[in-house]
Amino acid sequence: MDKIEKQQLNQSIKTEEEESISAKKSTFLDPRLKQGYSFLLKFLTPLKKFIISYLKALTIITWMVVTIIEVITVTQPINPQDKTISLDASWIIGLPAQLQNGAWSGRDFYFTYGPLWQVITLIGSNFSNSTTIDGSPTINLAISILEIGLIGLSVALIRQLNARHTFILLAVIFVLNFQGNMLFARPMSTVVCILLVQRCLASPSPRNRVIWAVSGGLAFMLAQLISADLGVYTVLGAIAALLFFTVASFFKERLHRPDLLTPRIYLTTLGIVVGTYLAANILTSLVFSLTSSNYQGFFDYQIYNYEIIRGYSYTMGGTVWQLSAITTIALIATVIFVLCLIGFSFTRIGVADIYLLICLAASGLFQLKGITVRSDLGHIMLGTLPLVFLFMIIGLIGKERGWYRHFIFKGAWFVLAFFLLAGWPSATLRTITQVGSVVDGTISLSGQIQKLTTGHLPISNVIPAGLDKAIDPTKAILSFPQDTFIPIALNKKMVGPVHQAYSAFTPALQQKYVSDLQRLKNTFEVVYGLDSLSASALENVQQVTRVPIIFEYLYRNYTLKTPQVFDGKYVLLKPRPTPNDFVATDIPFEVTKPWDGKLETIRLTKPATCSMLRVTPKINYPILSLIGRPTQLNVKIWRGGKITQQTSLVTIEPGKPFSTYLSLIDPDKFYQIFATSQPVQTKEVDSLQFQPLSDVFLSMAPSSVDISKIECITFK
Repeated sequence: MDKIEKQQLNQSIKTEEEESISAKKSTFLDPRLKQGYSFLLKFLTPLKKFIISYLKALTIITWMVVTIIEVITVTQPINPQDKTISLDASWIIGLPAQLQNGAWSGRDFYFTYGPLWQVITLIGSNFSNSTTIDGSPTINLAISILEIGLIGLSVALIRQLNARHTFILLAVIFVLNFQGNMLFARPMSTVVCILLVQRCLASPSPRNRVIWAVSGGLAFMLAQLISADLGVYTVLGAIAALLFFTVASFFKERLHRPDLLTPRIYLTTLGIVVGTYLAANILTSLVFSLTSSNYQGFFDYQIYNYEIIRGYSYTMGGTVWQLSAITTIALIATVIFVLCLIGFSFTRIGVADIYLLICLAASGLFQLKGITVRSDLGHIMLGTLPLVFLFMIIGLIGKERGWYRHFIFKGAWFVLAFFLLAGWPSATLRTITQVGSVVDGTISLSGQIQKLTTGHLPISNVIPAGLDKAIDPTKAILSFPQDTFIPIALNKKMVGPVHQAYSAFTPALQQKYVSDLQRLKNTFEVVYGLDSLSASALENVQQVTRVPIIFEYLYRNYTLKTPQVFDGKYVLLKPRPTPNDFVATDIPFEVTKPWDGKLETIRLTKPATCSMLRVTPKINYPILSLIGRPTQLNVKIWRGGKITQQTSLVTIEPGKPFSTYLSLIDPDKFYQIFATSQPVQTKEVDSLQFQPLSDVFLSMAPSSVDISKIECITFK
């Protein structure tokens, strides 16, 4: 072998050895590289999630701080020149005053708002350095902060929203000025509740599902403790969603949804949620029964709150629809859009997204009931807010997550968003300028806080001259029907089995009211506000018509303490030594035009001269009134072709006969009925007409009106 061949052979051997060593190294390093890469992925993935979660949380917290600053700047301080306190302001400051006296809503008295709302108002009131009557600005601020917290929590619970989505959503909410109405805390609490149910369904762990389900049931109870109807709305929304998924799970192969859970899991979840809610109700009743001798029946809290919900629907529907026609059409189209989107995307998107869409939609649909009863702009926003919230989420992440792929959905969303934004009653860019004014120093935040906490309304502005001296200093005060600020301003204990008597919507609530008053009869005096002078007749319904049983009790058992009419609108009543009564005479009549859905006319056999009429109607509504607005009746009382009195009648007991009063006395002379030796005004009547309110959106006229008895009331 020559020299060249030896060199080639050595080179070949060397190359083979190097390749062998390289192969060995490769075999040795590959597993380590793979392990390192795998470890890096395991480290970076949660780090990425943490960063995204951190940015989302930071966005929410920043928005909350900025929004609280904006709310502080726009909250109106006490105006020391004010001469009146509105109905809403009166009940708002009345709730913490009741709690300061040891009276809890749902235990010692009944009202639309519950004990948790009462606690929040007390916290707000305590930030006022003045008296309770001056606490409405800080109370409003406390409730607004609660609402801001609920909005932030809602966004945090939606895992599909990243930091960018969160920023855009909260910016839109800021411009729509959700924070501008403190009562928006109501619908946002239902959104939080249903999102807990959604998180329960989306959780892969059975243990976590139980935790989320129990949390949802407890949240439903907290919502009920804010306002009784919220508990009903949230529970019904959860039941509807879970039953839908239960039924769908039986057909998951046909629906191309193999990722749905089993029917047993959905029904178990429903049982845990509802069971927790019911257990919390029983515990609440137990606590109430053990802590107060005033609490009589074990389930009185639930029974009378149900009466408030039922009665509210039939007696508070006198407002006309106030939203513009274009925005109304946009709202209806939004509901249709959301339902169509869910239907078209049901088989194509992730199961967690389906849970989110259907849970929020179910809860939002039940909330719409609120707008069919009270249809002013504020209540319309309250009722539609959950669906508008869902609609905004769809626009933000719908395309990214494949909720809609067709151009029609995208185009429809932008068109609807334009009209909703343009027509949303509280939308304003002023929210941005307010924060800017704080930043540039135009508005002093500390100065505004000082105004809110130190504002003072002189008692002489709202308490008529001489009333404080006429009241027995040893007795409590019943302010009838609604001016609860009077005992607060006079630093007196407040009596009121139903907070503001107009809220005793049904005979059962009125009987409860009277029963509690009877037990306390000699411990309080009554400040009676005259209709249309001190007390606004809600929807033109007289107090004697709205709460006839309470009126009867006050007339029979109380008399004028002093003949003075304070400020022309209040009289002071003291207990009678013996009950009094009025004279009731049956009036023969004939129905000249039976009820046809639009009008009923009654002619008296002969004219009658009366101070009041007591009528006994039986009013039925169609089944659709459960989702619409049962409208009240306008009543025209005639004599000789001229209208003697025009008022309204509400149905305090639908489907059953009930008796109520129609006063013919002029408001400034009504106090005469409580005098012992003064003649009471009378008027002559020969016919009556009953007709529903003018046709308005969502109104439901009675299907039948049957007047079985009319009595002429005169006073001794």
